[in-house]
Amino acid sequence: STAKRLRRARRSTGLSAGGLSRKAGLSDGYVALLEAGTRSIGLRALTALAPLLGVSVEWLLSGRGEGPTAKKAA
Repeated sequence: STAKRLRRARRSTGLSAGGLSRKAGLSDGYVALLEAGTRSIGLRALTALAPLLGVSVEWLLSGRGEGPTAKKAA
């Protein structure tokens, strides 16, 4: 699911959910709801999160395309 892929990608960067939300300009609550799968991800969030996570929008949505690598956030 998108929620699982988002969580997996975030963890691969070493970012906390709060750190990711701040870098993306999104609320902590929204990112938590996305990772829980209780909120659908919008275009603004997709385009903000994908580059920060080093993944493609396509991968976040479908699991196809460029997924996460084992890198750590600075």
